[in-house]
Amino acid sequence: MHTAPRPLAADPAVHFELFSTSFCGACRNTRMALDRVLQLVPGSTLAEFDVAGDPQRAESLNIEHTPTTIIRAADGREVFRAAGVPSLPQLLVATARARESTQPGPAAEPPPTSLIDGAQTTTR
Repeated sequence: MHTAPRPLAADPAVHFELFSTSFCGACRNTRMALDRVLQLVPGSTLAEFDVAGDPQRAESLNIEHTPTTIIRAADGREVFRAAGVPSLPQLLVATARARESTQPGPAAEPPPTSLIDGAQTTTR
């Protein structure tokens, strides 16, 4: 039986960054997935950057494709990056990892970069 995801507790915050362009059709799908995650994760934030309008920012962060989504832990560390459209489950797992990474305890070895459902993902 499938159950709907439950909202997570408010702390610690998770920050999402979406790098897109106005002519990117896949960016709309990514934005919808991120909007759903924002509903499920209270206290999380989303900042969207237009790669064409701010090419220096994109270059400084090695953004090569749109859409690219970066998830940052509350302390600002990048913990996940997806080039392409990430699925809702991918975003939720990465969100949980970002939240766990800000809590004390032993650090887990991150998995290697992989290509899942057309989105190249990297956990940092």
